[in-house]
Amino acid sequence: MSYRALEKVFSNLNERSIERIGIFSIFGGEPLSNRRLFAKIIALAEENLTVERFELVTNGTLLDNDVLDRYREHPVYVTVSIDGPEAIHDRLRGSGTHRKAMSALKKLREAAPQRVSVAATYTRYHEESGISRADLRQYLNSLEVPFEISAAKVPDKLSRLRPKSGISIKELQDSLDQALESLANGRRVSIPYYLRSILDGIVKSDSRSLSAVI
Repeated sequence: MSYRALEKVFSNLNERSIERIGIFSIFGGEPLSNRRLFAKIIALAEENLTVERFELVTNGTLLDNDVLDRYREHPVYVTVSIDGPEAIHDRLRGSGTHRKAMSALKKLREAAPQRVSVAATYTRYHEESGISRADLRQYLNSLEVPFEISAAKVPDKLSRLRPKSGISIKELQDSLDQALESLANGRRVSIPYYLRSILDGIVKSDSRSLSAVI
């Protein structure tokens, strides 16, 4: 997204008299590959709107002090992509990326622990490595932040990444139990993708949301 396109977005919002956004989502690609644009989005949004929260999805490899400062100073909620232990994560995302993602997670937790979470993608590579969804969930639990696990959704030419097995009733129940336990203990909860369609039928939100793809 160019600066001109970004300014046009906010101009259109002003023309429509939209003054308040519940969730402003920023994702990519890797949104932090253009950190100046990330900073511009936050500045323009707060200039033109009341934003309850910004949501940023990142692989964590490009986190720097400038991004951390904005994370501390603004209502930015960050999700770091971590697909499991180092061997499987680096197989999927490249050598050394797990170490960088874990370093980013540590810094974000130290800066504002209540605003960071983790997202993992479960793939056929996990299955071939003997890592079940339960194993992945146990690993993510050890990170001590809210997390969610989704199954790889890929085009046919990359179908080798799709897990062969689906979600079992037991896994569904375990995920729901975990979410309810976290709520009971006052912890922030990330709802697994396969529970959202169920909960969406129960809970309706009136908040407007806006997504920006960098």
